[in-house]
Amino acid sequence: ANFAQRTSARWELRLAGDAQNEEGRDLWKTVQERHCTAPWWKRVKHVGWTDDPLGFLGDLDLLLFTSSDFDPLPTVLLESGQCGTPVFAANVGGVPEIVAEGTNGWIFDPWDIGEAAERLAQLTKDRKLLRGMRAGAAEHISRNFSLGKMIEQYQRIYSTLARP
Repeated sequence: ANFAQRTSARWELRLAGDAQNEEGRDLWKTVQERHCTAPWWKRVKHVGWTDDPLGFLGDLDLLLFTSSDFDPLPTVLLESGQCGTPVFAANVGGVPEIVAEGTNGWIFDPWDIGEAAERLAQLTKDRKLLRGMRAGAAEHISRNFSLGKMIEQYQRIYSTLARP
């Protein structure tokens, strides 16, 4: 069973951005053609390009980061946390360095779709939990990924390179 069948919670999937090339446009067309008759498709809203990404992210209850591609520092997770929006992210690349399980979001195995769908269904049913995570998400990112923290870490690295 898929996610839509596993949850009775009210949900809406918002997609932002535009395809950057012909391959991306073809993919989006294929997704639309394949799913447009599904009963849940009316809950999918493609807003296209946004000039206010932080506003977009701040309006979400939960950001889904489902990429299975390696990314050493997925900045959208930092931006989401900056806005106080918790994340549900695939455990790839730098995701575990950004997402503290239960503090600013949750991590799932991108190769276990069934488990991910089950967990996502549980999360969408618990609106109070999602709202409660907002402060933790913002605080976690502010504390661990601020400019001051970055400078401190660079100084620590550079100090090990100094010769007496």
